[in-house]
Parts: sequence; structure tokens; C-alpha cells
Amino acid sequence: MLTVMSTLGFGDITFTSDLGRVFSVIVLMSGMISLPFTLIEFFYAPWLEAQSKARAPRKLPQDTRNHVIITHLALISESLIEKLDQYGYEYVLLVTDLPKALELYDEGYQVVFGGLDDPETYKRLRVENASMVVSMGTDMVNSNISNTVREFDDKVTIVTTANSADFVDLLKMAGADHVIQLGEMMGKTLSRRTISQDSRVHVVGRFEELVTAEATADGTPLVGKTIAESNLREELNINIVGVWERRNLISQHRIP
Repeated sequence: MLTVMSTLGFGDITFTSDLGRVFSVIVLMSGMISLPFTLIEFFYAPWLEAQSKARAPRKLPQDTRNHVIITHLALISESLIEKLDQYGYEYVLLVTDLPKALELYDEGYQVVFGGLDDPETYKRLRVENASMVVSMGTDMVNSNISNTVREFDDKVTIVTTANSADFVDLLKMAGADHVIQLGEMMGKTLSRRTISQDSRVHVVGRFEELVTAEATADGTPLVGKTIAESNLREELNINIVGVWERRNLISQHRIP
């Protein structure tokens, strides 16, 4: 093995002079150093890259239906994925970086490796059979994705975010059905909470007839009473599921 890696041969041709022996030593040292790097660069590294690409999915099965395509992983999309898993909806996360795709794949995410603006990517994602496409990138990227998706299907629901109000109309023209301005929504929520200090109840959310709300107990007859003593369930058909004091959820049964 040493003879092969050193590229000196098997002895059929040898040097007898001192100059020839010096040349043999130089060839020996250069062969031992350069050959492993050559093997790694031209054989092992391409093989390893091919194995990695094969492990990262590049397309969905042909019979995939009613799935949600998510183009960016962020805090909001992570929450969306949790909800989709909770209610049993299929999703796929499009990732453009191969190492990141492999990392997320190993973490249990349903990922597909591909380009955001490559039409073939969405063809492999079966976008014509998807129920929704969710894009949470930059405004320009969201616009390009909406245009690309609309080339394949004009019925799939496209939901995008918009960082700038100037892009809302542009995104809708590109094909987005719903454009969400997260900054504006957060600002409105904070302003409602700020200017509604005198209101007794702040509605957090609704689900059919179920209303989730926050209410302040300060300055009301509830102060000093236990939840059982308040009789809210009997008198108003209201349930108290938690009591917050100075941003901490307390476990006491008495309202502070």
C-alpha cells in the first residue's frame, strides 16, 4: 500500500545514483502527501455529497393531497406546524440549504430540499394538489413565490406575510389570497390593550360559541374572594382557568 500511495512503482525501474535516490525521496514524500487529498477531493467528497443529497427528500409522493407547503421556518411557522400536527394535517417544509435540510430532517420535520424560485421545486411538491402555500420570507421573495405557484395552479390558497404596507397590493397582484402584516397586527393588539384600561374584559379569541378573555379583578367585588366564592359559574356561566399576578400565573385559589 505504501508503494502504491508513494507512486514509486514496484521496483522494476530503480535509480542507482545519488541524484536519482534524492529524486525518489522527493517523489515518495510528494506522493504520500498529495494522493490522499486527491482521493478525498475527487472521490470521497463527491460521494459523501451524493449520499447527503439522496438522504434529503427532493419531492413528495405522487399521491400526496391536501397538504400545506411552508417555505420558511420561523417562530410563527413553527407554531403553525405544531397546530397542523395537532389536527392531523400533512405539511412539508421547503428548505434551500442542504445541511439545514438534513438537520431539520433528522429532527423530525417533513422537509423537501429545493429552490424557492425554481418552478420544478413546486412541481415536485405537488402544489397543484396542495390545500395551502404559506410564505413568510421577505416581501420580494414572497412575491416571487406567489407568481411561481400561480403558474401551476390558480386555485390553491396562498398566504404570505408583508413587512411593508407598500407590498400588500403587490403581493395580492402576484397571486396571494391573504397578506398578513404581523407588525400592524401586533401594534393594534398592543394599542387596544393600552387604551382599554377602563374596560372590564379584553377578548383574546373566539371559537364558535367559546370566548376566551382576560378580565381585571382590581376594583371589583372579586377582590379577596376565592374562585368558588365568586359564584361566576353559577351566576354568569363563566369559568376562570387561571389567575395572573405581576406576569406570573399563580396557583392560589384566592383572587389577589
